[in-house]
Amino acid sequence: MRAGTHFMFLGGWYSFTGEMGKGGWGRTRIKDMLPVVCLDYEDLVESTEGFSFEYASANSKEIIVVEDCPPILGYNQVRAKPSAEILLRFKETGDPALALIQEGKGRSLAYMSDPAPHWGLNFVYWKHYADFWLSCVDLLMSDQP
Repeated sequence: MRAGTHFMFLGGWYSFTGEMGKGGWGRTRIKDMLPVVCLDYEDLVESTEGFSFEYASANSKEIIVVEDCPPILGYNQVRAKPSAEILLRFKETGDPALALIQEGKGRSLAYMSDPAPHWGLNFVYWKHYADFWLSCVDLLMSDQP
């Protein structure tokens, strides 16, 4: 990563720590590339009412669109690394939803929910779904540190 490779990590039942620890990313070398720290126990947070995004910084609003985003039905709970930039949080809990870290010439971005159905059931039909992901790719590929 330090030499300029970029990574995007996406959540789900078997991502980060995952269901019953089956994701296990915190037990692998992947943990060094993540902008977040995986929990030592099952990290699934779910609600049929859903969770909404809120911007974590003034800069985030200029980078990524989340207005009118439908509820996210669940996510992987993590802790942010001190050197990471948290772009989005889940409004109801304050947990990180989208985080970015720069290490050397490389970047790593983590989205803590499912980008497709199951948790993202409503998300995939959102009118800005493609724009959201294009913004994430732009964040990774930007020349700005």
